[in-house]
Amino acid sequence: TALSPTDGRKAYGIVQDLISRYNIVVAPNSGELRDQVFRVSHMGDMTIPYVDVLIDALKDYYGVCE
Repeated sequence: TALSPTDGRKAYGIVQDLISRYNIVVAPNSGELRDQVFRVSHMGDMTIPYVDVLIDALKDYYGVCE
């Protein structure tokens, strides 16, 4: 699934931050879309706990409160 930041952040920067801050790897795009889109997996051996970790990391990254 492709995700595009809508707050002015660069997608490639988010990819790097997720790796360094949360040890979560998502797929960067290349070329023209490098700073506009990154991709998250939902195929294969993805579990609910895995998806929860990703969602929690994104919430923390963006400062979203539950």
